[in-house]
Amino acid sequence: MWNPTDEYKTNALISTREEYDAMYKQSIEKPNEFWSEIAGQFYWETEWDKEKALTYNMDIKAGKVDVKWFEGGTTNICYNCVDRHVEMGNGDNVAFYWEGNAIGEDSTCAPVCFLVELM
Repeated sequence: MWNPTDEYKTNALISTREEYDAMYKQSIEKPNEFWSEIAGQFYWETEWDKEKALTYNMDIKAGKVDVKWFEGGTTNICYNCVDRHVEMGNGDNVAFYWEGNAIGEDSTCAPVCFLVELM
C-alpha cells in the first residue's frame, strides 16, 4: 500500500483511510443520502427527487434489471465540467494532462481552453 506524504494528505479531498471507509459505508447503507450530498456540489437546472438519487433493480426475477440516477433532475454537464470552474476563477488551472505514445508528446489543458474550443 502507498503511504502518502502529510502534504499530500492535507491537500486531498479524502485525507484518511477512516474518512474513505465512512464514505464507502454511507454509500452502501444510505445511497440516496450519499449521492445527494455528492450531486449537491454540482449545478442543477432542476433538482431531482431526493428519494430517487439512486434507484435500481438487480434481481431479474423481480423485473427488468435497471439503474436510474437522479430521477426528475436535469443538469448541464458542459457547464459543470467547464463553465463553473472558469466562473470560480479556476479557468487557468490545469484540468487535463495528456501524454501520447512518443516521448515528449504531451500537453495540458485548462477549463478556459475547453471553453474556447467549444465556442
